[in-house]
Amino acid sequence: MRRILFITRGGNLDYENDCCFHGVCSLPETEVCILNENNYDFMFKGLWSEEKRRTLYGKGFTITNLIPPEKKHFHSREEALENIRHNRYDHVIYGSIFRCSDLWEDVIKFYPRNRILIIDGEDEDFHFRLTRGARYRFFQERKALYYAKHGTYYKRELLPQFRDVFRPVSFGIPEEVIVDRLPENKERRLAFIIPGKVETYIYKDEKSYYGGYQKSVFGMTCKKCGWDCLRHYEILANGCIPYFPDIAECPPDTMVFFPKALVRYGNLLYEKGASDGECEELNRRLLEYTRKFLTTKFMAEYLLSSADE
Repeated sequence: MRRILFITRGGNLDYENDCCFHGVCSLPETEVCILNENNYDFMFKGLWSEEKRRTLYGKGFTITNLIPPEKKHFHSREEALENIRHNRYDHVIYGSIFRCSDLWEDVIKFYPRNRILIIDGEDEDFHFRLTRGARYRFFQERKALYYAKHGTYYKRELLPQFRDVFRPVSFGIPEEVIVDRLPENKERRLAFIIPGKVETYIYKDEKSYYGGYQKSVFGMTCKKCGWDCLRHYEILANGCIPYFPDIAECPPDTMVFFPKALVRYGNLLYEKGASDGECEELNRRLLEYTRKFLTTKFMAEYLLSSADE
């Protein structure tokens, strides 16, 4: 049995952190222990009411309320420290290093670099941004480089100049929410939701939200604050083709597992007005790719295997 200590702030959704947590909890023969009982119950099935879950960011769609409650294991700070000092965890994962770095000095004292996994799911790519300024960039970059000396550091928005220091990581989609087969009888060319147009955000529950994509040939998506966005994966998981006009501008080391070439081809099909029949084969290929390479479980397997390389 593999044992992992997962250190997270909890309290509200943090997509990269939560995708990683769901992924490691999906692995066979793996016990995931959370540091302290820090209001992370929304990740476990049935522990939060639907009404309460809708108060979360994005109404809690897609990533919450999925993990069987019997997989819920919390370790107090004292218990975790004892286990760290006796090397009883196979890996220690920091799900969001800039939001929670508890027990850092103890972990790096007792664990080698390849057994400490550091996840940085922030939208910032350490590039100069007018909204944050050079001072902010400087300190965030310095902290990241410090952490990378002591653990295997995974960066969601990764620029090429950092590829030798950090490793890429992306969002994933839970296997449980991927459709079993390609939906038939598409009713719309383009799904109703248009990113940035709040008046199109009409869905109050997951079933109707997913249904909007299942009934559509294409779903529009784009870069938000960062390139990676859970909406890209929700579109794919529901048998819909992402229409992603700016995908060609995405840095090569960001969203490395995303099927960029296939999605660019989908853009061409949408823009030339291809028939639904012409789009069907691409849709099948994308759904198969999603099942194989875009799940939270695949991402967790990648994290643990690549850290040991």
